[in-house]
Amino acid sequence: DGVAPCRQLALAIGRRGTHHVRACEYVESLPYLDRANAMGREIGDNEVVSRALSNKGVATWFLGQHAGAQNLIRESLQVALAHDLEDSVARNYQTLAWSYFMDQDLVEAHAQLEEAERYTAERDLHGQLLCVLASEISLKVALGRWDEAAAQAHDLLYVRNTGRASRIEPLVALGLLSARRGDADGVWGPLDEARDHIGKSQSLNYQGFIALARGEVYLLDGDIERIRTEVLPWYEEAVRVGEEDYVADLAMMVWRAGLIVEPPEGLREPARLAMTGNHRQAAATFASNNMPYKAAWALLDSDDEIDLREARAMFDRLGAKALVERTDAKLRAIGAKVPRGPRPSTRANVGGLTDREMEVLDLLDGGLRYAEIAAKLHLSEKTVGNHVSAILAKLQVSSRLEAVRRARDLTAVG
Repeated sequence: DGVAPCRQLALAIGRRGTHHVRACEYVESLPYLDRANAMGREIGDNEVVSRALSNKGVATWFLGQHAGAQNLIRESLQVALAHDLEDSVARNYQTLAWSYFMDQDLVEAHAQLEEAERYTAERDLHGQLLCVLASEISLKVALGRWDEAAAQAHDLLYVRNTGRASRIEPLVALGLLSARRGDADGVWGPLDEARDHIGKSQSLNYQGFIALARGEVYLLDGDIERIRTEVLPWYEEAVRVGEEDYVADLAMMVWRAGLIVEPPEGLREPARLAMTGNHRQAAATFASNNMPYKAAWALLDSDDEIDLREARAMFDRLGAKALVERTDAKLRAIGAKVPRGPRPSTRANVGGLTDREMEVLDLLDGGLRYAEIAAKLHLSEKTVGNHVSAILAKLQVSSRLEAVRRARDLTAVG
């Protein structure tokens, strides 16, 4: 008080508000962020204004005013675009994507990340681009686009040599996908490295994310004690601070482990539906939100044979071998017959490639370019590139020519 408005003061006030947001003290943050916004406008500092609006949007979202929050973030984005504040533009696209992801609108979240990727790539904002690509991996995992997610994770980790901050999401994706696919050797290396990257941080954003990934593997392994010691405390912390980012997923995990019986107060759908026995309704909601893996899990929670068979089919389409086996065990437990053997199309494929990857590989063998393959299969060139990256990773080769030769060798041996 008593100090003339200036950039340093406006930034300090804004940082105080941001500190409250990071501490989950959302109501307390608002006066500081409003004051920073007003002072930024008074002195004509658009960077201060953009930051204050964006952080207020995050606080407002956690206070339950989601539409208003997204309007604030969009206003921040427009200020940043109008004044060429590149860092703020990139961050606002990512924050918008996060808000839509949390609202379970994965299609719009992906659209915002694509805008962020385009913007950062055009302006050579390398660090921001890597963060965007890392976020895309988590989104693709949620969407069930696992081959694309794995290929992009390999690209970030082993081709681009990404720094620590952008390694966590691709490492977690690779570890989780290995667990779901029944590849035990590929699980703990990536997950342990991801945990090492966050060190001793007590941030729920980091620890909750790691706890969810490790907890899922413990759940698949039946290691309830590790869930009790490593995951339950972070669930309790998320409930205490009202952190919607993690409450729902952590609640379902500890509930599936038998560590809680009732959903926490105020739990959002479809998690609440899943935990109260409305399995089919929960699955339908997850499916309508383009979350096939969560939809299948909701059906796996049921004891109904029809639900379980549908869950099995969904897991099979995803390539979630470990979950197919888990579903088979539950079907046997209720006295139902279990399908035997892999599908003929899968059995005929080499190197664990999907049917679509086999189509791409066959066209590569025919000498077609990416654009020609994209036109023939009605895909984008980017999607074709993602399939090729997945093929190279699965066949453990570094070029398209080697992939074709490797596939021929495996076919001859098989």
